[in-house]
Amino acid sequence: MAEKRATAFGLMKIDEEGRIIEFAEKTKGEQFTEMMVDTTILSLDDVRAKEMPYIASMGIYVFSKDAMLQLLREQFPEANDFGSEVIPGARQNPKETARVT
Repeated sequence: MAEKRATAFGLMKIDEEGRIIEFAEKTKGEQFTEMMVDTTILSLDDVRAKEMPYIASMGIYVFSKDAMLQLLREQFPEANDFGSEVIPGARQNPKETARVT
């Protein structure tokens, strides 16, 4: 996603295999700049990757039933907000990956 629009979204950083390594909600300033990633990992060419150095979370999450129940019952029973509480904590799961759609 381009910088101009990225401040309105939660942002993700991913590793070379597409695993989510960091998630932050609507960042600004230095934290925003630190969320830049090499988006060629996601098959963007060099030109597009420079234009769109951020990966925005669009709020579409896919979990197995067992994984969702485990997160909500065991890890985050008091959570009120999925995007700011559960997703950042769930990134500890080694199977959590980002997908471009």
